[in-house]
Amino acid sequence: EDYFETFRLNVKFYREQKKMSQSQLAIGADCTNGLIGQIEAGTTKPSFDRIVNIAAALQVHPPTSFSATHPPPSATQRASSSQS
Repeated sequence: EDYFETFRLNVKFYREQKKMSQSQLAIGADCTNGLIGQIEAGTTKPSFDRIVNIAAALQVHPPTSFSATHPPPSATQRASSSQS
């Protein structure tokens, strides 16, 4: 299992669920919006401290950010666009 892949998808999923921009998440997590973009794109792997900060800003328990118990963002987007 690729935990960083799950994490990056979850960051975007929870951020979009809370209707936050990457900039808003970055402010809450005390990092740059560029870093949030890189994490979501899978081009960088955050440190443990950064993971904790991002989870706190998203108001999720850090282990939840590694759980694949919800539909991935692409499935959620397909479902909502097919209902339109």
